[in-house]
Amino acid sequence: SEYNRWIKAEIDARLDTLYDGIMAMKAEGLPVDAIQPQGAIYLSFRVNLPGQTNEAIRATLLEDAGMAVVPFQAFDMAEDSGWFRISIGAVGKDEIPPMLERLARVIRQEVSA
Repeated sequence: SEYNRWIKAEIDARLDTLYDGIMAMKAEGLPVDAIQPQGAIYLSFRVNLPGQTNEAIRATLLEDAGMAVVPFQAFDMAEDSGWFRISIGAVGKDEIPPMLERLARVIRQEVSA
């Protein structure tokens, strides 16, 4: 029971930090969005870079932001919508803020290119 309370708090803290960071980017005007966490260990979020496929965005996020994400095509969505899932299962709370900074930097570069 104690472990379950602890792990739920850890999961919620990671998801909330990730979600809040993406929503702050959206408020800044960056082309991102996210679905509020719904009790899983992943966050669904969007990086809307017109003219780029999900595969191109995925590769950019991995190579330039150090983020491994799964495009929604893996879940039977046919179109290149810019929607991805990221798991918080292998990322510590302290790793999320720097990851969000890298994500914002990469998106800013892509938008200004």
